[in-house]
Amino acid sequence: IEALIAGERDPAVLAQMAKSRMRSKISQLEEALAGTFDDHHALLCRQIIAHIDFCDQTIAELTQEIIEGLGDFGPANAILCSIPG
Repeated sequence: IEALIAGERDPAVLAQMAKSRMRSKISQLEEALAGTFDDHHALLCRQIIAHIDFCDQTIAELTQEIIEGLGDFGPANAILCSIPG
C-alpha cells in the first residue's frame, strides 16, 4: 500500500515486493495488481492509515490511563487476567 501511495503503479514491480509465502504467487499478484489506482485512491489510503495510527495511539493512551488507575489493584488484576475464559 505504501508503494502505491508513493506512486508506484507497475504490477510487476509491486508483485516483486511480496514477502514470505506470497513470493510463490508472483504471477497471480501481478494479475491482481493490474488495475486503476490513482491519486484519489492514494489520498484515501493515506487518510485511512492516518486514522488507524490515531486509533492505535488513542488505545495506547487509554491503556496507560487504565494501568495507572488500577493503582494498588494492579497485582490482583494480573491474577484475574491470567484466568482462562
